Amino acid sequence: MKIHQNSKRGFLRLGRPPLTQDAFQRETHRNNGHGLLKQVRLALTKDTAPLAEPTHRYERKFVTGCDKRELELLLKINPAVFRPIYAKRAINNIYLDFFDYGLLRDGLNGSSNRYKVRIRWYGDLLGWVEKPTLEIKAKQGLVGSKYSFPLPPFWVDGTLDGTKLKKMVEKSTASDRIKNLFSMLRPALLNRYQREYFLSADSLYRSCIDYELEFYAVSSQANIFSKVEAIRDQRILELKYSLEAESQVSLITEAFPFRMTRSSKYATGMQMLGID
Repeated sequence: MKIHQNSKRGFLRLGRPPLTQDAFQRETHRNNGHGLLKQVRLALTKDTAPLAEPTHRYERKFVTGCDKRELELLLKINPAVFRPIYAKRAINNIYLDFFDYGLLRDGLNGSSNRYKVRIRWYGDLLGWVEKPTLEIKAKQGLVGSKYSFPLPPFWVDGTLDGTKLKKMVEKSTASDRIKNLFSMLRPALLNRYQREYFLSADSLYRSCIDYELEFYAVSSQANIFSKVEAIRDQRILELKYSLEAESQVSLITEAFPFRMTRSSKYATGMQMLGID
C-alpha cells in the first residue's frame, strides 16, 4: 500500500507498493490477525467494562450537506420527537490498524464482519488526557457492538508515538488477549470532530450530529499532528437503537429528506491521505 507524500501537509509516508487481490488475501491471512480478532470477540463478554449503552445495536448513518440547525429542526419535528441530551463535546480518536491496513480494507471492501480499534478521548486535542479509553468496534452488517477499556492518563504532544501507546495499553485493565491484539497494531490516523446528542421521546432511539471533521497524519514515530484536511460542508447524522426497536425505525428514517449512507470517518480520513 502506498501513501503519497504532500510536502505542504506533512503526510505520512510509506513506500509499500499496492497488493494484488490474491497477494492481499494471502498476506491478510498470514499477518493481520483476523483469527485473533475472532477469538477476542468471543471472549469479550468476560473482558469488557460495563457500558452505558447497549452492547449490540443498529447504527444508521446519513451524510448530508444540510446546515446543523436544519438537522436539529428535523430531529425536533421527527415523529420520534428527538430532544438534546448532554452538552456538545469534541471527540478525538487515534485509529490503529495492522501493517497491511487489513481493518481499513475490510471496511472499504464491504466485508460482512468489520472491526475498528481506536483510542478515544474528549475535549482538547493536545495536552493532558485524563480519561482515555481503548475501544474495539465490531460490526456485522448494520449491527454494531462497542467494547471499551479504560486507559491510564497520558500526554498528547509531539512525543506521542506507537511505543508510548503500547505501554499505556499494557498498564490498562484490558485482558491479555486484548493486549496481544494491540501489540500487532500501529497508529494509522487521528481524527477530531464536534458531536451533539439527541434522544427520542420514548428513549428508544439515540441520534447524534457530527460536524467540523478534522484529520491528522500519525505514525509510529514522534508526531507533530500536521493537519491533513478539514470537512466543513458536511454533517453526519447517526441513528442508534437496540435490535428490539428495529420494527419502528422506518417511521423515523422516512421523515428525513436524505437517504442512509455508508460512512466511515476512518476510511474518509485515510483516503484523504492519498491511499491507493
